[in-house]
Amino acid sequence: MLIKGDFHMHSTCSDGNLSPAELVRYAKKRKVDIIALTDHNSCDGLYEAISEGKRSGIVVIPAVELSTKYKENRVHILGYFKDDSYNNELFKEVLRKIKGDKIGDLRSIFGSKINFNGYKKKLYVESGIQLLRFFGATVVLAHPVLLSRECFFNIENMGYLRYRLKDVASFSSRHSYVLYLYLLDNRFRKTWEIEFSELKNLLRCNSENYKEFRFFNRDVLKKAQKEIHEKTELSFSYQTIFVNRRIKRIAFTIISAPNYLEKQEFTSENIIDITLSETEESDQQNDHKYTFCDFLGECSCNNEFTPTQMRVIADYVIELVPGVQNDIERCNYLTRFVNKMNAYGETHKIDNRYAYLVGMLKKELEEE
Repeated sequence: MLIKGDFHMHSTCSDGNLSPAELVRYAKKRKVDIIALTDHNSCDGLYEAISEGKRSGIVVIPAVELSTKYKENRVHILGYFKDDSYNNELFKEVLRKIKGDKIGDLRSIFGSKINFNGYKKKLYVESGIQLLRFFGATVVLAHPVLLSRECFFNIENMGYLRYRLKDVASFSSRHSYVLYLYLLDNRFRKTWEIEFSELKNLLRCNSENYKEFRFFNRDVLKKAQKEIHEKTELSFSYQTIFVNRRIKRIAFTIISAPNYLEKQEFTSENIIDITLSETEESDQQNDHKYTFCDFLGECSCNNEFTPTQMRVIADYVIELVPGVQNDIERCNYLTRFVNKMNAYGETHKIDNRYAYLVGMLKKELEEE
């Protein structure tokens, strides 16, 4: 059974439209099992949300979204708490200082424990990461694809992620990316087994094309293994386990793992400068539209349309939301149209949802 979750949500405690309790009830109505309330620079709504979650049977993860800056770029970072550290009076005071642009006051509170060098009034992204981790939070970058490549890659060296962005950014397949993260999460086990059906669910390979292992192995596993070996420092092997002459499980073995996964120091000296050649940029832009189709189809359309149909939809979205760095913005843009179509479909019959959606996008383009 799959669990539905939404880990980036806002309430009226920041820029949301629903109160924390209303947000939880709406999540229950939409059959979401677990949510995280991530209001901007505020934890004021967490008590209400968690209390309503207990009444409604929804798991609420306490979290916050901090507004920071990096080289004049706005960078939002998410902090997820595993306990009630967010309720710490000092942390509440920190949030008040951040909202009031009083970063100088934070320097006097934390002294040398946290580096606040950077901006006088705005919170530097590295300082935000250290602050959240000081209070026990797990830190995640909120909108990575809205940043430039240089900013994107430099921020990872501040201790953000358990993998190198420059490694996975070149993956041509979503299967490679998901499998890579799965292997990293389990690397300490060295060798382990996973049900064949569970692995297919993990990689979202549930179509009839992958019913037989030989096709799944040829089109997914082998290609992902080759790409991971070529583009990262992770190396692994796998073998099949039969039960009653049928492949029941897959056994993975980690051969070597990246050595940069050890604890990193959060120092500005670690920041690197990555630039792409004109050829690399051109190649990535040429390939972008079609890898983007898969992402758009999954995130906005729940894989409802065929690859050919998604290419047409993607063409409209790319034209309506220009700029190859804005995949999340484009996804959110298309989702608004899909939601409008779904709302209309609740009271009216839509014979051809693809034609209806394309018609909406075409009309929007003509009106611009």
